[in-house]
Amino acid sequence: MLHRSCLAAAYLCLACSPLAAQGAAASASEPTVAPTPAPGWGAWGGIARNSPDNIWGAESGRDIELIALRLTWPLARSRRVALDYILDAVPAARVSMVRDDTDPPWCRDAKPGEPCVTSPVVSDTRPVLGFGIAPVGIQVRHRSGARVQSYANLSGGMLRFAREMPMDGAARVNYTAELGAGVLIGRPGKLGVAVGYKFYHISNGGTAMHNPGIDNHMVVVGVQQILRF
Repeated sequence: MLHRSCLAAAYLCLACSPLAAQGAAASASEPTVAPTPAPGWGAWGGIARNSPDNIWGAESGRDIELIALRLTWPLARSRRVALDYILDAVPAARVSMVRDDTDPPWCRDAKPGEPCVTSPVVSDTRPVLGFGIAPVGIQVRHRSGARVQSYANLSGGMLRFAREMPMDGAARVNYTAELGAGVLIGRPGKLGVAVGYKFYHISNGGTAMHNPGIDNHMVVVGVQQILRF
């Protein structure tokens, strides 16, 4: 009886061994699924002083302060470069004047049938507050696995102010476009520091009687979770 039991056990092992080998080979051939990259959170603040007068921004002499919350989502990465999606929510924005002799709007800014205003038209010179969002943004990081990374980003959105800005006859809702660069300092996967420069444009896109626009050379400082794949 014992002899027959041993023979049956040996036969069963021989029969199952090819199946076990096939299962191991199938497991080895299956690709390893990489974990889904997690988004990162951060916050930053920006300050611009005495906005200049140039081809895009005709209204000069403004100070601007911003506070923003940022979501960063990794999109792609090579050995040294990473591409991220960025979204900024701006809970607080402040625009103030630094001089009293405001620039009058150009005649070409008036709509057809409207008179050309040739005198200052800022009836309220107090700072104006606003809020907004920049939902369209892309960021490129160089040396994406290092503790010191350089970055460049481009984004656009809108701000809504408490009154017409930057002058009477403009709009409360303005569009924003920004181009920035700087450095991220911190260990990947941890909270780090971001320091940089941002060219920040504000205008209503021609949706109001006057659209002088404001251009700003902004210094930005913030904290941000350094992404890793």
